[in-house]
Amino acid sequence: EALDQPDAVVPFRAKIVEAREYLGRAVEVVRVREDVPLPPLTTSLPAAVADPDRLTFLSERWGIGRPVQRLLDAMGISLPS
Repeated sequence: EALDQPDAVVPFRAKIVEAREYLGRAVEVVRVREDVPLPPLTTSLPAAVADPDRLTFLSERWGIGRPVQRLLDAMGISLPS
C-alpha cells in the first residue's frame, strides 16, 4: 500500500517494487497453518542439568565451556562439584 503512494518514504522502494510479484506469491508458499493440532507447550526452564557429566564432556570437547557457563548462570543453575 505504501508503495502506491509516491510521497511515502519506503526504504529499498525500487527493489521491493521489482520483487512485488514474487513477494505476493511468497505469502501463499509460507502461509502458516492454523489447523494443525499441537500438543500443549511447556515453556518452563529446567531447574537442573539432566546429565551434568555429559554436559561437561561436550562443553570441553567442543570448547564451549564459557558460553555454557553463561547460559547456566542466566538460568540460575549450578553444576554439581
